Amino acid sequence: MNRKRLVSTLLFIFLIEVVLFALLLTTVQAQTVDLIWDANPETDLAGYNVYRSAITGSGYTKLNSNILTTLDYTASLADYGITNYFVCTAMNTSGLESDYSNEVSYVMLNPDPPSVPTGLTITQTTVGLSIDWEDVPGAENYRVLIGRLAKNNTIHWKYRRSVIQSNIELTLSKKNKKETYIGIQSVSSAGISAITAHIIS
Repeated sequence: MNRKRLVSTLLFIFLIEVVLFALLLTTVQAQTVDLIWDANPETDLAGYNVYRSAITGSGYTKLNSNILTTLDYTASLADYGITNYFVCTAMNTSGLESDYSNEVSYVMLNPDPPSVPTGLTITQTTVGLSIDWEDVPGAENYRVLIGRLAKNNTIHWKYRRSVIQSNIELTLSKKNKKETYIGIQSVSSAGISAITAHIIS
């Protein structure tokens, strides 16, 4: 299991004493992220609070319902492709809370890129080509490419346009109609699929 770690430090003011505080972001597994921080040295330390925001530097919401007495916290991540910003604070036994620690962020990406489009069909029309394929679950849009066979027998692809729906009407010049390939890729926040191709003779 790959563990991702972001480390940064800041001078962290708790009551009067200035201490060095580090907040680390570690394992991302499924839809959670583990946060780890350094212990504060105060003898009247009661525990810690963890906050999250969808924007950097402000708008933080406390995640823990009870004060934390450990040096770690597992936060849930709700959506793929959304940046989560985290900070931590320290609390003393008198109920006083420190300023925010340094901020760390993480974007949860879908671990699997979208599937390759299937069911690609191309129909000649009076004005060009009608291209259809099956919808890909999780795809946000599709890339349409035009390919020509190069001298080394590999297809040289050129991006044509992006579409949201799983069909397109395409007009090709006479020059491009001979041995032209149509390629489709599905696109999501996790990445871009391989190309599914169909040749036009």
